[in-house]
Amino acid sequence: MDTFSRVAIIAALDTEVELLAETLEEAKQYIFSGGTYLGGHIGGTEVIVYRCGIGKVSAASGTQELICRFSPDCVINTGCAGGIAGGMHIGDLVIANAAVEWDLDTIAIGNPRGYIDSLNTVEIEADRKLSALLKGAIPAERTVHEGLVASGDQFVSTDEQRKLILGAFPGALCAEMEGAAVAHVCAGNHVP
Repeated sequence: MDTFSRVAIIAALDTEVELLAETLEEAKQYIFSGGTYLGGHIGGTEVIVYRCGIGKVSAASGTQELICRFSPDCVINTGCAGGIAGGMHIGDLVIANAAVEWDLDTIAIGNPRGYIDSLNTVEIEADRKLSALLKGAIPAERTVHEGLVASGDQFVSTDEQRKLILGAFPGALCAEMEGAAVAHVCAGNHVP
């Protein structure tokens, strides 16, 4: 596929989707399973925007609903994260090259932290073409990092949590609560 003609964008919070909603041309609402989806166009591309709510389960169920109802060519997760790597600053942007579920722990049965049995992996790779397109859309004056995003159902606010994540995933740039769940569902559905 040379282009993404139908793009789904998912985020956890209203504030994370408000600017996107404001830029939609020919906007319309769809309501399914109690969720409100906004459809329209941005720059000639069909876009579906959905606020899934906080956490991995909300993100996973919202992503599956997006895929089943709208058959997007790709799914983009956007939102706020906390920088955990050195050199990260408030306002920096991170484009994931992979995501991990840092709080997924089946170590007791011999798996590494974050191992996803259904995908037989720890790191869920991002689509390189989509990542490159996203990076190319960011103004040159913004600071952009590319790397690993760590997702878990905890607000990471202590040095102990940061050390746990970086101990298991030394390449992690930031921690948040939805990205790996979105990536997990997309990988299972073969959607970039």
